[in-house]
Amino acid sequence: EVERFRGIALPVITYKMLSQATNNFCNANLLGSGSFGSVYKGILIDGTTVAVE
Repeated sequence: EVERFRGIALPVITYKMLSQATNNFCNANLLGSGSFGSVYKGILIDGTTVAVE
């Protein structure tokens, strides 16, 4: 199964980038929370919308 993904480039996303994307994990961006933690909506610098847990 892993062989299928060889050669695919994945971006490196730092904690700082996630913090900026979620406006420092602002409650206004909180999508929900559960037993595994909180999930925030974020927008990366390139405009990509992400969910950050």
